[in-house]
Amino acid sequence: MISEARRAQIREEERFRAEVRAQTERGWNPGVAAVLSFFIPGLGQLYKGQPLNALAWLIIVAAGYFMLFVPGLILHGCCILGALMDGSKSARVSWLRVVVLVVMGVAALMLLSLVWNEA
Repeated sequence: MISEARRAQIREEERFRAEVRAQTERGWNPGVAAVLSFFIPGLGQLYKGQPLNALAWLIIVAAGYFMLFVPGLILHGCCILGALMDGSKSARVSWLRVVVLVVMGVAALMLLSLVWNEA
């Protein structure tokens, strides 16, 4: 007989293996894509092999920042989320991770804006 704790451990190991398999099959890491898009809008999409999406996000986010800072931030956050997700129905993204990434991104961009305006 297998104990309940052991069954839970086996389920967790199977989930981990499935995630590793999925990451290997897709050929890109969602975290890396999100970080790349954080630094340069669209770079995460380019890393994922989506050059047209990358160009579109770069132009849209740049236009958002050019018009007003807040729309640029919102669009930049959407760009990061787009890089993080793979678009498949089976994709499981931890929303806590998404929220943390967006909050960190907005905070870093606000800090960058303050430093830029001081100069």
